[in-house]
Amino acid sequence: MHSEPDPTADIELFPELTGAQRLGFQTESRLDLGATYAESVAMLNRLCAETDTYIDHDGYGWRIVGSHQDDEQQRLAWVEWRYRERGDHEDHGYFLKARDRDGRLRIWEIETINPYFGCSVKSLTWQDDDVVLVYSDKHATWKARLGPDGSARRQKVAATEVAYHLTPADIQSVHEALFRPAWGARHWGRHEAWRRILASMALSSFGALLVKLFAHNKLGTDLVGWDMVVAAMLGGALFGLWWARQNTTVPPADSPIYRPFNLSLNSTGFRVRGEGFDNHTNWDQVTSLREAGGCLLIETQLGGVHLVPRSAFADSDAADTFLAKAAALRAAAR
Repeated sequence: MHSEPDPTADIELFPELTGAQRLGFQTESRLDLGATYAESVAMLNRLCAETDTYIDHDGYGWRIVGSHQDDEQQRLAWVEWRYRERGDHEDHGYFLKARDRDGRLRIWEIETINPYFGCSVKSLTWQDDDVVLVYSDKHATWKARLGPDGSARRQKVAATEVAYHLTPADIQSVHEALFRPAWGARHWGRHEAWRRILASMALSSFGALLVKLFAHNKLGTDLVGWDMVVAAMLGGALFGLWWARQNTTVPPADSPIYRPFNLSLNSTGFRVRGEGFDNHTNWDQVTSLREAGGCLLIETQLGGVHLVPRSAFADSDAADTFLAKAAALRAAAR
């Protein structure tokens, strides 16, 4: 067991440290000045209750985003978020910290795909002498074990939650994959706008020529001159240009469908959450789980379709694993 620390000596040796930093909080330093369980718990509870963010001398803000106390074994663990904004640049970092029953401090800077997109703590506990953290970053869920020697090892776990936002290109890709193009359009590809313009010009010109021919043969007069035929052709071109700009399959850019959403799986169904939106659907309401146009599709009995782009996952394997997990949960619920 560690001997009781001498607070007076600590202050004299490290006068620049705050009371929280001497206990291992609000710092990335692995300096261990020792602390009792009661001192650490009291500081943890105080920092969690504070509403003002602590800013260190380098301009970083510190906030506790997860914690666990084991009163029986007199040990605790917590996760701290460190962040700083300088103009358009943002610097983020996450740290897993712990004090075991001997009062020893452990610190590990959590590995993420990109700290800017956050680190969500799913669970934090002690298993034997290891601290076990399950967390999610932008694309994946991880299980990390922080051992007594301060070394950490992690492995990817099957994700049951994904954050995503759709784009107009996603909607267009799914529509093209599910529905055959209109007659005459399937070989035009990116030149579809020209097809619509030329089709409108041809139809308007043909209509004007029919009227001209009818007037000449039946009425004996040149009611429609060639200038009117040309005007009809130009009018058709303008209509074709307007038609080319219309896309009834893709919602406008300000549609709520393009807001960020979070889709999570559980044993009873799936839940979709977003700004002002929170809906849970049971597995018995799901009619199909499949992939189309680079998106995972969850179709329901009410005709709704939930799209999750594969780009929301870390890689293709992660997307396949998520879809397989959804299928397994759905099958188990039947």
